[in-house]
Amino acid sequence: MKWIKSRNLFLEAKIRDVILPRQAKAVTGKWGEKYLDYEEVTPTDKIVQGSWKLSEEDKNEILGVFCQTDMPALFELFSSLPEQFGNVLNQSINVELFREDKDTYTRIFEGFDIRKPKLDQILAIFKSVFRKLSIPDTMTTSVISKDENNRPIRDEQGNMIRIEKKVGDLIFSNNLININTVISDYNDLVDKCTTANVEGWSETDKISSSTLFSDNRNLSQFINFASTNENPSYKLDFEIFNKDIFLKITHNPQDILNMSISKFYSSCQHLYTGGYSRQVLSNVFDPNSIPAFLIFETPIFWEDEKISEHLPLSRMIIRNLESFDDNAPKKLYFDRAYPDRMQNKFQEIVTKYSGNVSNADRGRDRYLYTPDIDFNDSLDTPYQDRLSLTKGTMIGKNIKTLYLSQIGDWKNIKVDPNARIKELIIETTDIPETLLTINLNLDWIKFKFIEIHTLKDFDRIKTTSIAFDKCRLSNNVLQDINTSNPNITKLQIISCDNVGSFDFSEFKSLEELQVIYTLDSVEDLKTIVPENLKKLVISGDLATKESKSILGTLRSKGVKIEIVGPVI
Repeated sequence: MKWIKSRNLFLEAKIRDVILPRQAKAVTGKWGEKYLDYEEVTPTDKIVQGSWKLSEEDKNEILGVFCQTDMPALFELFSSLPEQFGNVLNQSINVELFREDKDTYTRIFEGFDIRKPKLDQILAIFKSVFRKLSIPDTMTTSVISKDENNRPIRDEQGNMIRIEKKVGDLIFSNNLININTVISDYNDLVDKCTTANVEGWSETDKISSSTLFSDNRNLSQFINFASTNENPSYKLDFEIFNKDIFLKITHNPQDILNMSISKFYSSCQHLYTGGYSRQVLSNVFDPNSIPAFLIFETPIFWEDEKISEHLPLSRMIIRNLESFDDNAPKKLYFDRAYPDRMQNKFQEIVTKYSGNVSNADRGRDRYLYTPDIDFNDSLDTPYQDRLSLTKGTMIGKNIKTLYLSQIGDWKNIKVDPNARIKELIIETTDIPETLLTINLNLDWIKFKFIEIHTLKDFDRIKTTSIAFDKCRLSNNVLQDINTSNPNITKLQIISCDNVGSFDFSEFKSLEELQVIYTLDSVEDLKTIVPENLKKLVISGDLATKESKSILGTLRSKGVKIEIVGPVI
């Protein structure tokens, strides 16, 4: 059961209730609106699902693999910087000068320490966010006083006002520069301050190389990969890497449809632009494939519309290799990771946190695809990165009407214990044992075109409504029904022959009886109609002048009479 917020009640979740509006539009356009009314499938219990927050150590290892960066060495690069450099940088930041994304940068630089920077701060320092040092003004004993717009302040005679200061007190212009330019200016300032013997400055304050950052491979790799943007039209929060990373494994239609929605990777299964997008929806109805994501909990927007609740750094599908042998050992396969460089570390994280283990043999094992869709519907088989696929059949939640004649070999059928078949159409008296494992709570059982001698074998199939259409019935069939389903409220008999005579009087709970083109005369109704009957439907051939009194008597007892077909 799902809690549907917009309705404030519990409902069986349909696909339309659990996906985003843009996803629903794509599903309707590519496959048809009917799939929005399908129910969520019951995922396999052989894949452990859940959400796990990664430790800080594992987060840094994941980012190290993603960015091809030695993260400890990256942090060491910054921790080795002079304390004096940190003081200069902190004084150079004036958030009021940020023309764009002011709120974002204000938040990012809160508590900024270049010797212990957060990851998003590392990305930000290479943007123009620092005020440029004015070295000549810094090295003088007085400077021109300026207003908030950086214009000189004058006295009553029009002379520029100067204010006294110490040599070495930092003066900045309002021009914004990035970290590389700051380093160059800073080293020049260190030289001048040490030459002038300015208190608090020494040669040890100098950064060893003015190209320290631009020449560092770990740093350049981190910036390059962290700035990856496979989908430039998406809008995201700039502050990403300061957030926790979660491992998320859930059979969630929204996540499955979004398996290729990210700034960090793309694939042919992109719901909106992928070359194999036609094969995406089939994963939603596949109970044995569940995507695993490494995510940041920050949404993705496209044209101001939310298209994802979170931002995946990487994804990988976990597949349960099902078979028709109930005693076969569990086999899981971790499919290709996106991007590819994440494969080994991603698998390690999945096993460490969830306990899922990849133990299938890619060269020998095949994937059994058994979608939970109606037999009359058809979807393209899901795209497989590495496994060969065999298609099977499932009786699941989304089969509402089941024709036994549609199934040739019951040995190759997977049955969801949560299947909700509402109407069972039986055209054979041979009921497969597999069918009887389903908790069948049927609206209707309908027998068609068969000769029935007994219904004793149907005692495990429960319903309140039974129909016979063009069948030949033995005398004890009605007795068998009443024994196995004593709470029958509706009984429909259309164009049937009976060996002997019909008698419905023992059906104590029967409320509606439909006898259409079956009785020879309405006279037969005199003694066979149960006392509590509320509705009688008969065919027009029984609505004769002779039958008026009989029907009138039934009406007087409160029975509603309905006549179908031409009156002869």
